[in-house]
Amino acid sequence: MGRQLNRQRAGAGATVVALASLLLTACAGQYQAVPPSAFPPPLMETLPMAVALDIAPAFSTYTHTETMTGTRGATWTLPIGPASVDWVQNLARARFSSIEGGRSAALRIAPTIERVEFSLPSQTGSDFYEAWIKYRVQITNAAGQTVADLPLAAYGKSRDGMMVGAETGMGDALNQAMRDATAALALALQDDRKVSDWARSSGAVAGGV
Repeated sequence: MGRQLNRQRAGAGATVVALASLLLTACAGQYQAVPPSAFPPPLMETLPMAVALDIAPAFSTYTHTETMTGTRGATWTLPIGPASVDWVQNLARARFSSIEGGRSAALRIAPTIERVEFSLPSQTGSDFYEAWIKYRVQITNAAGQTVADLPLAAYGKSRDGMMVGAETGMGDALNQAMRDATAALALALQDDRKVSDWARSSGAVAGGV
């Protein structure tokens, strides 16, 4: 009788542990913040030059996953690759006459993502979701020589509110960071003479396809 009672107590104890584990998992939560792929067209003059975008799979599928510290730490997944491709293409189409230059492209543009960080209102005591994305854009000429290596440190934030969920707030912060990166790259590409000199350094002809 005593052994049977011990077994029942052990079974009940295991059930309690399992339920507690499930409750902790539920409290921790899983969040996925997808940044909207909505970017206004950059106000830039179009340069008559064919370029090529080298979008690596590591860039287009980039996803940042992080589990927050603390007993109620949640796991956040930030799939920022697709929207990053969109803002780069959006800018390149506004700046250059063609982004499908292929092998005869005057310049090749290769973006990468080096680091992603974010913070929640509960961490900072502020009213904002915040995001930092460090991009790097390498530009090479037709000879394969690197003519520009551009680090882009982008920042975005979105105000917390009763009508805004955590995932939406973080997604908007990421979108704002991408807009910040767009402005930084547009500034680096705005000088017609400098960009044309990058192409001429290998004997490439601006506008040739």
